[in-house]
Amino acid sequence: MFSASDVANSLACHHLLSLDRAKGAGQIEKPYFYDPGIELLRELGARHEQAYLRHLTADQSFDVAIIPTDVSWAEGAAQTVDALRRGASAIYQATFQNGPWHGRSDFLIRVPKPSQLGAWSYEPLETKLARSTKAGALVQLCFYADLLSQIQGVQPEWVHTVLGNGTEAEKYRLEQYIAYFRRVKRDFETAHSQQPYSYPEPVEHCDVCSWFPVCDKRRHDDDHLSLVPGTTRNQRKILVTNGVSTVASLAALNFGPKPNLDGIGKTALVRIHNQARVQVEGRKRGSPVYELLEPKEPNTGLAALPAPSSGDVFFDLARGRPIRLPNRLGILDGRNYST
Repeated sequence: MFSASDVANSLACHHLLSLDRAKGAGQIEKPYFYDPGIELLRELGARHEQAYLRHLTADQSFDVAIIPTDVSWAEGAAQTVDALRRGASAIYQATFQNGPWHGRSDFLIRVPKPSQLGAWSYEPLETKLARSTKAGALVQLCFYADLLSQIQGVQPEWVHTVLGNGTEAEKYRLEQYIAYFRRVKRDFETAHSQQPYSYPEPVEHCDVCSWFPVCDKRRHDDDHLSLVPGTTRNQRKILVTNGVSTVASLAALNFGPKPNLDGIGKTALVRIHNQARVQVEGRKRGSPVYELLEPKEPNTGLAALPAPSSGDVFFDLARGRPIRLPNRLGILDGRNYST
């Protein structure tokens, strides 16, 4: 069964589908992933959701139908349809199931737009802790709106979010997003029906993904170019096209007096080459190494800081402790970076 999160996550990381398929085939196991920060966000999100439910029932005196989540999907979907036909002011935890697609919308809000249900219809609303509505939330809302349309016979005109800064809903015209969503959904279905090949390129979603240890290990096992900080995905593609696919091979490049590689600027190429070089040197020594970089231009970057003082303290994020440095020049270091 597929959910709104599956579609949204496929946009955040194309490799997730490959991992989920491998898990379903019993080829790999999903690692246990506990992050107290993420757990706190989930708890705060649940509180925000409950606060909006109280707002509807206590402040707005809505007749809210609450769909239980401890029943089967089929039973929850049936109760949702009953609440839709009854014309409840709002439906909490509205449950949908249509073929392989399933999901639970935080809320459905009744609006005076006629439908197959009667003189009313519904629009989906999601509560989000964020201060602004993200693309993933709109994909999620489109997902629920699409399933809802099949039940009530008309497409919702608006979808809504209630953000973490209050109870006032923000609304978005569905027709501006639904075509894009349907294309994304079709692409997801096509990818799932095929045997996708993808590589775990580091993306923002890595920070909250349970699969991170698996992908991170593979990148280290492969000596992947993403382990060189400062490289972009486009730069890595160009390097691979030119036969440079590992940190070691990037470090071993011999450019001659005039470094050149079509698609990567000279300055950037020299910088990432030198970074890879000191990382590989650190591996050989068995301990991190670093090189101090003289400023290219006066009074720019770290050179724009005030004159050094004996009381200056620098915090090393990698080691998690304060350190003292002899000066404030830039640094290349030889640690093996993770994303």
